[in-house]
Amino acid sequence: MCSPKSASTPRLRSGADAADYDRPIVANSVIHGFFFWGGWSALVAIGTLSLAGVTAVLAWSARGQAATLKQELSDAWAREWAAQRPVVYPVPLPEWTYASEGSAYRLGNARVLPIKNGGRGPAFGVHGEVHTRDPRDGIAYDRQILAGTLGVGDALDARLVPHPGIQHWLGAVGVLRYHDLVGDEWQTRFRVVEGPGNEMSFEINPPVTTAAAGEPELPPADWNAAKPSTTK
Repeated sequence: MCSPKSASTPRLRSGADAADYDRPIVANSVIHGFFFWGGWSALVAIGTLSLAGVTAVLAWSARGQAATLKQELSDAWAREWAAQRPVVYPVPLPEWTYASEGSAYRLGNARVLPIKNGGRGPAFGVHGEVHTRDPRDGIAYDRQILAGTLGVGDALDARLVPHPGIQHWLGAVGVLRYHDLVGDEWQTRFRVVEGPGNEMSFEINPPVTTAAAGEPELPPADWNAAKPSTTK
């Protein structure tokens, strides 16, 4: 007689299999631990550092661009400033040279010197000096040049003082001094020589700043044998 079959029961795993079967399953435990124990904070910190690095690079780049722009503006200002400087020089008009009849110089050219501002900026405090010698005895004397302010393109007759002015223009040397918009003093040095046909001619040097060139040697060194006089 056959005995009834006993009811089938689930088969339990044994050994390692049983342990695995009974252990709770925790999926992605490493990733979970990462985020659970401060992973987000680490990512935020890394992101902050990256952002800080990018910001530093951008700041460095901005500083570089700002420095370049500043240099460009400085160069542009320097060019503009140079373009605005005054250039004052003597203008030996023919009627002045020959004291032409019917002209403003018909009484002579001893007491005035025509000058002009041919630069692109105003000239302030225009003044100067002229040194010359009497060809008869070699005695040197000097006169002051007084003019004032000259706008761009302005021309005028600068006064020569004291009386009676310059009686002997040939061989004379002089300098005109004036200030630009930023206060720098400029000089235009000149010499009067005998030109072709025994004509009086002015040799005019390019303007220079007093700071760069210093003071001219007036009267010239080879005139030292004759003591200058301001009352001749």
